[in-house]
Amino acid sequence: MISGIEIKALNDTPQVRALLIAMLIEVVADGASVHFLYPLSTQDAATFW
Repeated sequence: MISGIEIKALNDTPQVRALLIAMLIEVVADGASVHFLYPLSTQDAATFW
């Protein structure tokens, strides 16, 4: 069991949304397709969130 991990709900703020968009683009660029293919545009990532 991994200790020190806590799951919390996120508020939908512009800052949180920008971080989620950046994270999605980064993981797709690193090879995780997660239903998207590289290159993933910022607009497509924003639409997803």
